[in-house]
Amino acid sequence: MTEEMIIAGFGGQGVLSMGKILAYSGIMEDKEVTWFPSYGPEMRGGTANVTVILSDSRISSPIVQEFDTAIILNQQSMDKFESAVKPGGILLYDPNGVLTPPTRNDINIFKVEGTKTAIEMGNPKVFNMIVFGSYLKVRPILSLDNVEKGLEKSLPKRYHKLIPLNLEAIKKGRKLSGFALTKAIMNGEDLDQDQLISTVDREKNLNISYKSKPKLQEIDKFYITEDPIEEEKWSKIP
Repeated sequence: MTEEMIIAGFGGQGVLSMGKILAYSGIMEDKEVTWFPSYGPEMRGGTANVTVILSDSRISSPIVQEFDTAIILNQQSMDKFESAVKPGGILLYDPNGVLTPPTRNDINIFKVEGTKTAIEMGNPKVFNMIVFGSYLKVRPILSLDNVEKGLEKSLPKRYHKLIPLNLEAIKKGRKLSGFALTKAIMNGEDLDQDQLISTVDREKNLNISYKSKPKLQEIDKFYITEDPIEEEKWSKIP
Protein backbone atom coordinates (compact mmCIF):
# COMPACT_ATOMS: atom_id res chain seq x y z
CA MET A 1 0.00 0.00 0.00
CA THR A 2 1.24 3.47 -0.92
CA GLU A 3 -0.81 6.64 -0.41
CA GLU A 4 0.55 9.82 -1.98
CA MET A 5 -1.50 12.82 -0.97
CA ILE A 6 -1.50 16.60 -0.79
CA ILE A 7 -3.32 18.84 1.69
CA ALA A 8 -3.64 22.44 0.54
CA GLY A 9 -5.24 25.68 1.69
CA PHE A 10 -4.46 28.98 3.39
CA GLY A 11 -1.95 29.45 6.17
CA GLY A 12 -3.82 29.30 9.48
CA GLN A 13 -6.20 26.53 8.37
CA GLY A 14 -4.12 23.81 9.98
CA VAL A 15 -2.89 22.39 6.69
CA LEU A 16 0.61 21.56 7.89
CA SER A 17 -0.69 20.33 11.25
CA MET A 18 -3.09 17.97 9.54
CA GLY A 19 -0.23 16.60 7.47
CA LYS A 20 1.97 16.21 10.52
CA ILE A 21 -0.73 14.32 12.43
CA LEU A 22 -1.24 12.07 9.41
CA ALA A 23 2.50 11.43 9.18
CA TYR A 24 2.95 10.62 12.88
CA SER A 25 -0.11 8.39 12.77
CA GLY A 26 1.49 6.53 9.88
CA ILE A 27 4.65 6.06 11.91
CA MET A 28 2.57 4.62 14.75
CA GLU A 29 1.15 2.22 12.15
CA ASP A 30 4.72 1.10 11.29
CA LYS A 31 4.57 2.63 7.82
CA GLU A 32 7.26 4.44 5.88
CA VAL A 33 6.41 8.15 5.91
CA THR A 34 7.45 11.45 4.33
CA TRP A 35 6.14 14.93 5.23
CA PHE A 36 7.07 17.68 2.77
CA PRO A 37 5.61 21.16 3.48
CA SER A 38 5.50 24.18 1.19
CA TYR A 39 4.37 27.64 2.31
CA GLY A 40 4.92 31.35 1.84
CA PRO A 41 6.35 33.88 4.33
CA GLU A 42 2.92 34.93 5.63
CA MET A 43 1.87 33.79 9.09
CA ARG A 44 -1.81 33.85 8.08
CA GLY A 45 -3.59 34.07 4.76
CA GLY A 46 -0.79 32.87 2.51
CA THR A 47 -1.02 29.64 0.55
CA ALA A 48 0.28 26.47 2.15
CA ASN A 49 0.38 22.82 1.22
CA VAL A 50 1.99 19.63 2.43
CA THR A 51 2.72 16.40 0.61
CA VAL A 52 2.44 13.28 2.76
CA ILE A 53 3.35 9.79 1.60
CA LEU A 54 2.48 6.66 3.57
CA SER A 55 3.79 3.33 2.34
CA ASP A 56 4.41 -0.25 3.38
CA SER A 57 7.71 -0.12 1.49
CA ARG A 58 10.61 2.30 1.28
CA ILE A 59 9.79 5.69 -0.29
CA SER A 60 12.16 6.77 -3.03
CA SER A 61 11.34 10.50 -2.97
CA PRO A 62 9.11 12.88 -0.97
CA ILE A 63 8.34 14.84 -4.14
CA VAL A 64 5.53 13.67 -6.43
CA GLN A 65 3.67 15.35 -9.28
CA GLU A 66 0.40 13.38 -9.08
CA PHE A 67 -1.56 12.34 -6.01
CA ASP A 68 -3.81 9.50 -4.93
CA THR A 69 -5.69 11.95 -2.71
CA ALA A 70 -6.04 15.73 -2.47
CA ILE A 71 -7.63 17.54 0.47
CA ILE A 72 -8.50 21.06 -0.70
CA LEU A 73 -9.49 23.91 1.60
CA ASN A 74 -9.50 26.97 -0.68
CA GLN A 75 -10.16 27.97 -4.28
CA GLN A 76 -6.54 28.69 -5.18
CA SER A 77 -5.57 25.18 -4.19
CA MET A 78 -8.51 23.72 -6.09
CA ASP A 79 -7.41 25.57 -9.23
CA LYS A 80 -3.86 24.32 -8.81
CA PHE A 81 -4.25 20.72 -7.64
CA GLU A 82 -7.52 19.33 -9.01
CA SER A 83 -5.70 18.33 -12.20
CA ALA A 84 -2.92 16.68 -10.18
CA VAL A 85 -5.17 13.94 -8.74
CA LYS A 86 -4.55 10.60 -10.43
CA PRO A 87 -7.46 9.17 -12.45
CA GLY A 88 -9.52 7.09 -10.05
CA GLY A 89 -8.12 9.07 -7.11
CA ILE A 90 -9.88 11.01 -4.37
CA LEU A 91 -10.52 14.73 -3.91
CA LEU A 92 -12.02 15.97 -0.63
CA TYR A 93 -12.94 19.62 -0.26
CA ASP A 94 -14.62 21.97 2.21
CA PRO A 95 -17.07 24.18 0.27
CA ASN A 96 -16.56 27.08 2.69
CA GLY A 97 -13.42 28.16 0.86
CA VAL A 98 -14.21 26.81 -2.60
CA LEU A 99 -16.39 28.93 -4.90
CA THR A 100 -16.05 26.70 -7.97
CA PRO A 101 -16.51 22.99 -7.20
CA PRO A 102 -14.33 20.40 -8.98
CA THR A 103 -15.52 19.25 -12.39
CA ARG A 104 -13.47 16.17 -13.25
CA ASN A 105 -15.43 13.01 -14.02
CA ASP A 106 -12.60 10.49 -13.64
CA ILE A 107 -11.99 10.90 -9.89
CA ASN A 108 -13.99 10.38 -6.69
CA ILE A 109 -15.09 13.72 -5.25
CA PHE A 110 -16.20 14.23 -1.64
CA LYS A 111 -17.74 17.43 -0.32
CA VAL A 112 -17.20 17.80 3.45
CA GLU A 113 -18.96 20.52 5.43
CA GLY A 114 -16.06 20.84 7.86
CA THR A 115 -16.36 24.54 8.67
CA LYS A 116 -20.13 24.42 9.10
CA THR A 117 -19.93 21.38 11.37
CA ALA A 118 -17.13 22.88 13.46
CA ILE A 119 -19.24 25.98 14.07
CA GLU A 120 -22.13 23.76 15.11
CA MET A 121 -19.74 22.05 17.55
CA GLY A 122 -18.91 25.47 19.01
CA ASN A 123 -15.24 25.46 17.97
CA PRO A 124 -14.46 26.59 14.39
CA LYS A 125 -10.76 25.81 14.89
CA VAL A 126 -11.33 22.05 14.70
CA PHE A 127 -12.74 22.14 11.17
CA ASN A 128 -9.49 20.68 9.80
CA MET A 129 -9.88 17.67 12.11
CA ILE A 130 -13.42 17.17 10.83
CA VAL A 131 -12.09 17.11 7.28
CA PHE A 132 -9.32 14.76 8.43
CA GLY A 133 -11.92 12.43 9.94
CA SER A 134 -13.83 12.37 6.66
CA TYR A 135 -10.64 11.40 4.88
CA LEU A 136 -10.17 8.50 7.29
CA LYS A 137 -13.72 7.37 6.52
CA VAL A 138 -13.05 7.41 2.80
CA ARG A 139 -9.54 5.96 3.11
CA PRO A 140 -9.44 3.86 6.31
CA ILE A 141 -5.69 3.28 6.17
CA LEU A 142 -5.04 4.26 9.80
CA SER A 143 -6.63 3.04 13.00
CA LEU A 144 -8.18 5.57 15.37
CA ASP A 145 -5.88 4.34 18.15
CA ASN A 146 -2.83 5.23 16.10
CA VAL A 147 -4.35 8.57 15.10
CA GLU A 148 -4.67 9.36 18.81
CA LYS A 149 -0.99 8.44 19.25
CA GLY A 150 -0.19 10.62 16.25
CA LEU A 151 -1.95 13.54 17.92
CA GLU A 152 0.08 13.02 21.08
CA LYS A 153 3.32 12.96 19.10
CA SER A 154 2.58 15.94 16.87
CA LEU A 155 1.05 18.32 19.43
CA PRO A 156 3.17 20.04 22.09
CA LYS A 157 2.43 18.77 25.59
CA ARG A 158 0.81 22.07 26.56
CA TYR A 159 -1.89 21.30 23.97
CA HIS A 160 -2.51 17.69 24.98
CA LYS A 161 -5.60 18.84 26.86
CA LEU A 162 -7.12 19.51 23.43
CA ILE A 163 -6.67 15.92 22.20
CA PRO A 164 -10.17 14.79 23.32
CA LEU A 165 -11.71 17.70 21.38
CA ASN A 166 -9.68 16.85 18.30
CA LEU A 167 -10.67 13.19 18.53
CA GLU A 168 -14.33 14.19 18.86
CA ALA A 169 -13.96 16.30 15.70
CA ILE A 170 -12.29 13.41 13.83
CA LYS A 171 -15.10 11.05 14.82
CA LYS A 172 -17.64 13.66 13.73
CA GLY A 173 -15.90 13.98 10.39
CA ARG A 174 -16.07 10.23 9.83
CA LYS A 175 -19.84 10.62 9.71
CA LEU A 176 -19.89 13.46 7.19
CA SER A 177 -18.19 12.31 3.99
CA GLY A 178 -20.23 13.34 0.96
CA PHE A 179 -21.14 10.85 -1.78
CA ALA A 180 -18.35 10.03 -4.22
CA LEU A 181 -19.55 11.42 -7.54
CA THR A 182 -19.27 8.81 -10.23
CA LYS A 183 -18.54 9.47 -13.86
CA ALA A 184 -22.16 8.74 -14.73
CA ILE A 185 -23.47 11.32 -12.30
CA MET A 186 -20.91 13.92 -13.33
CA ASN A 187 -22.06 13.40 -16.92
CA GLY A 188 -25.61 14.19 -15.83
CA GLU A 189 -27.02 10.76 -16.65
CA ASP A 190 -30.18 9.46 -15.00
CA LEU A 191 -29.54 6.51 -12.67
CA ASP A 192 -32.14 4.20 -11.23
CA GLN A 193 -31.75 2.43 -7.88
CA ASP A 194 -30.05 -0.66 -9.29
CA GLN A 195 -27.55 1.42 -11.27
CA LEU A 196 -26.84 3.68 -8.33
CA ILE A 197 -25.99 0.85 -5.96
CA SER A 198 -23.51 -0.47 -8.49
CA THR A 199 -21.55 2.77 -8.10
CA VAL A 200 -20.88 2.13 -4.44
CA ASP A 201 -17.44 0.87 -3.49
CA ARG A 202 -18.57 -2.09 -1.42
CA GLU A 203 -15.24 -2.28 0.34
CA LYS A 204 -16.00 1.07 2.00
CA ASN A 205 -19.02 -0.48 3.73
CA LEU A 206 -21.15 2.63 3.42
CA ASN A 207 -24.88 3.30 3.34
CA ILE A 208 -26.34 5.85 0.92
CA SER A 209 -29.49 7.93 1.00
CA TYR A 210 -30.47 9.24 -2.41
CA LYS A 211 -33.00 10.94 -4.62
CA SER A 212 -33.89 9.22 -7.85
CA LYS A 213 -32.58 10.44 -11.22
CA PRO A 214 -29.58 12.36 -9.80
CA LYS A 215 -28.27 15.17 -11.97
CA LEU A 216 -25.11 17.22 -11.73
CA GLN A 217 -27.05 20.15 -10.31
CA GLU A 218 -28.42 17.88 -7.57
CA ILE A 219 -25.11 16.69 -6.17
CA ASP A 220 -25.73 18.37 -2.81
CA LYS A 221 -28.53 15.87 -2.17
CA PHE A 222 -26.11 12.98 -1.75
CA TYR A 223 -24.87 11.98 1.67
CA ILE A 224 -23.15 9.01 3.25
CA THR A 225 -24.26 7.81 6.64
CA GLU A 226 -22.14 5.97 9.16
CA ASP A 227 -24.26 2.81 9.00
CA PRO A 228 -23.15 -0.30 7.08
CA ILE A 229 -24.67 -0.64 3.65
CA GLU A 230 -27.85 -2.70 3.36
CA GLU A 231 -28.72 -3.18 -0.28
CA GLU A 232 -32.42 -3.78 0.37
CA LYS A 233 -32.89 -0.70 2.57
CA TRP A 234 -32.71 2.52 0.60
CA SER A 235 -34.13 5.72 1.99
CA LYS A 236 -35.03 8.87 0.12
CA ILE A 237 -34.11 12.30 1.39
CA PRO A 238 -37.30 14.28 2.04
